[in-house]
Amino acid sequence: MTIPIYATGSLEEKGFILSRIFSYFVTPKFKIHFLFYTSPEVDVKLLRKLITLSKEKFVADDWIFIGVVQSKPIDATLKNAIENIADDRIGVTAYSLASKTEVSSKKCSRQSSSKTVEINRGKI
Repeated sequence: MTIPIYATGSLEEKGFILSRIFSYFVTPKFKIHFLFYTSPEVDVKLLRKLITLSKEKFVADDWIFIGVVQSKPIDATLKNAIENIADDRIGVTAYSLASKTEVSSKKCSRQSSSKTVEINRGKI
């Protein structure tokens, strides 16, 4: 499986020396991974495969955000699967280009991934 867009980062501060010292002692050392996947249609099987591969690839303490865009409307089984993800470190947001609807997982690092990942239409 090929992920077209992948970004990684961390919570550590990269500023002046006082910011780095504060970050070293206070901020957790979690890595954050963002995967963006597009497909004409995403089903529950593909979503499970994305989540399983991500869990195998990254360390247990890492936060993983998965953004999925599909050209067909989101069906009820995919919506239920995304909303009922039990893992706190994984957040999934799916967007349908056909129906312009978005669905997000409720749990992820004590925040909703819909607040973290915002999908906007580009304007030219």
